[in-house]
Amino acid sequence: MLNGARMKARRSFEESRNLQSDSEAVQQGVKHAEDVAKILRQNVVQGTKAGEADQFKLRIHDDTERGDNENVKVAGQELREKSPS
Repeated sequence: MLNGARMKARRSFEESRNLQSDSEAVQQGVKHAEDVAKILRQNVVQGTKAGEADQFKLRIHDDTERGDNENVKVAGQELREKSPS
């Protein structure tokens, strides 16, 4: 999955290689890349197996979003309410 995402991102950058640097498409692409980087920085952590079978050491940093599952439950409920039945 990670390799697929990496390949898609690379393909998208390659397709945009010849755009003028001041074009609207480039500005939108940069904004999108910055938004994706922010989401990844805040919501994805790296982990390594730590000794015992079910233990992992997570690399949590200052940018990592810390919340509780209530935030996720509320967001999920909002999505269900908005989706057409």
